[in-house]
Amino acid sequence: MAAPSLCPRALFRTPSHTTSTLLTFSRPFTSTSCKAARPQKTNPDSLLPATAPPPPPYPFSRRLWYKQADGGLYGGATIQFGNNVSERNEIKTRRVWRPNTQFKHLYSVALGRTLRLRVAARVLRTIDKVGGLDNYLLGTSAQRVKELGEEGWRLRWAVLHSPAVQARMAESAALRQMVQGVGEGGWSAEELAAEEGEDAGFELLGEEGGVGEQAVEEVKEEESFLKETQASHAR
Repeated sequence: MAAPSLCPRALFRTPSHTTSTLLTFSRPFTSTSCKAARPQKTNPDSLLPATAPPPPPYPFSRRLWYKQADGGLYGGATIQFGNNVSERNEIKTRRVWRPNTQFKHLYSVALGRTLRLRVAARVLRTIDKVGGLDNYLLGTSAQRVKELGEEGWRLRWAVLHSPAVQARMAESAALRQMVQGVGEGGWSAEELAAEEGEDAGFELLGEEGGVGEQAVEEVKEEESFLKETQASHAR
């Protein structure tokens, strides 16, 4: 009688079509979408033009704790720790308070696109008050720059190098040069005021002229009338 084979032939069989299909299928059935299909957070570095220089280092120090706040617009909010104290026996239970943050789609006029960012509720209120995401990012105060964090600092750099903001800055620079040219062979003050539509001198005098002088005469008449009235009461 022959001895049984130590290597069964089933191990050397060629896999059928059904078996190969099951072996190559790696992801089981699930109702959730794959990571590539989910909306991802906007990367500020991808918003920079190819010719723009890299952003300078953030002027403030990195966070020592709650470091995830550097990845969004938290407005300086951080995690807080405390206790729940029972009213009956004053037993303390440790607890935490986390910032109220949400993923929001905010539109940037300068960049011309919608950005998906993690934003705190207090920052959303500030963005509505200042008139949009671009105005919030372009704030010049030290407190605003500190609230931006590293994520907001890179977003600010991308907005500054957008074509819309660059054109606005060029117009402001040209206007400053025009104002500096007053009295140095450039426009006179009257010409500059007339160009801007803010000629306060002509508005004060009016069409007939002498409105300012007439007001001064009326004040003098009132003063003389008061003096005469006081003198009559003194008698």
